[in-house]
Amino acid sequence: RCSFTYNGAVNFLYKYILLLMLKLILFLSTIALTMALPGRGTFDPIRCSFTYNGAVNFLYKYILLLMLKLILFLSTIALTMALPGRGTFDPIRCSFTYNGKTADLSPLKNINGSYSFTQDIFSQSATSITYNIYDGHAAKGVPHGFEFQVCGPVKSKNSKCDSESGANMILPSGDCTMLGNSKVASMDITPYKDGFMLSYYHGDYVNNIQSQMATIYLICNTANVTPYFEHEKSFHDFHLRYDNKYVCSVMDELLQ
Repeated sequence: RCSFTYNGAVNFLYKYILLLMLKLILFLSTIALTMALPGRGTFDPIRCSFTYNGAVNFLYKYILLLMLKLILFLSTIALTMALPGRGTFDPIRCSFTYNGKTADLSPLKNINGSYSFTQDIFSQSATSITYNIYDGHAAKGVPHGFEFQVCGPVKSKNSKCDSESGANMILPSGDCTMLGNSKVASMDITPYKDGFMLSYYHGDYVNNIQSQMATIYLICNTANVTPYFEHEKSFHDFHLRYDNKYVCSVMDELLQ
């Protein structure tokens, strides 16, 4: 629908595109009219400039700015849809298209609303309660809960979790951290071509400009393995993994 929804209000992005085009058309029309109306300035089509009351304005700068805005806007939309050569993820149909072949990923969607598990988290930060570099004591893990869903929001049992979350981390305090929004997602085939990387972005803000995100590895395995947390990478990217035999059949289908 080429739209953006905020606080219940739907904004259709094609209106923005049309507005930029309209500005450009009106601008060029104004130039054409000034050429036909003597005494209102001098247009130089060679230098692409307009002189009025002794001041010279180079019009190509304005035209280039409008075109640049339009190109950047369209490029952003294109990038969010797919990365060339890596396939196209459709979160609505829950499918992935690669080299003209479309695979159904809906069997990976948890019928109970989410994949949920608890895992001890270890840290080597000098300010963390699990810190164990210098004191010589055994590491002490702190249990955290994790939830994620494929193709849709998590149906969490924790009332503190956001209803649009694609992945959550439940803190020992019971508070919920949204690791990524289910509506801001992308998917790629892994570099080893043994599965998929499902990324959820725009989670809870860490500071004024950065927010949490989650990368969920859906990996081919002849046996289904309970999902688990791998680690937190830079830029607040939490890596989770789920080995599943259905992924094997999907990869065979796509890579044939």
